Amino acid sequence: MNSLSSILASLRVGLVAAVAFLALPVWANGGGGGGASPFFQLEPLVVNLAPPDTKKFLQVTVVIETKDPAATQVLKDYGPIIRSRTILILTTKSYQDLKSVEGKQRLMDELLDMARITLPDVPKDPSKGVSDVHLTSFVIQ
Repeated sequence: MNSLSSILASLRVGLVAAVAFLALPVWANGGGGGGASPFFQLEPLVVNLAPPDTKKFLQVTVVIETKDPAATQVLKDYGPIIRSRTILILTTKSYQDLKSVEGKQRLMDELLDMARITLPDVPKDPSKGVSDVHLTSFVIQ
């Protein structure tokens, strides 16, 4: 029974650490010490996949990288629109679309195009505006 208690205690510590990590997207949203961050992190998303995989779901975290701190602020301001459009894109994908590295790269390219189109007054030039999209977590189940 004592070993069960220690296992449960270890699980609680791990769970608290995981929750703390997920609750601290400060680095990704321009917080913290040395000025504005070039990264904007959407909250983790969970969506059902498209037919024929409607019983599978995707859990993903998307981070958008910019070359301009002003673009990061616009991303924050337009966060709900970016999130909504990201969900629309993700729900069109099937397991077959996403299982390969190439499929994930196509998804990132599509999300990058969407972010560039969505943001007003942000240069479309990647050297000045939105430069990249990263998938920092990706689980299909």
